[in-house]
Amino acid sequence: MVAQDRGCRAGGEPRRGREPALRASAFPNAVVGVYLVEAALDDRGRAAPAHFREVFRTRGPSNYPQHGRQAEREHV
Repeated sequence: MVAQDRGCRAGGEPRRGREPALRASAFPNAVVGVYLVEAALDDRGRAAPAHFREVFRTRGPSNYPQHGRQAEREHV
């Protein structure tokens, strides 16, 4: 890398600032968007969200059929 994080043209080094996966790899332990939720024990004794909003969020994005848990089902 050279000054100002512009990358290096020689040697075939990737330009870290342009690829999201490469940028993310620089911060493997970073956590964003953390917030507290109310939890309760389910019938099996495991912690589970107490509010329907957090239950819904555990299922992942639903805006596209190829995202979230619905993508795992064979027939949607």
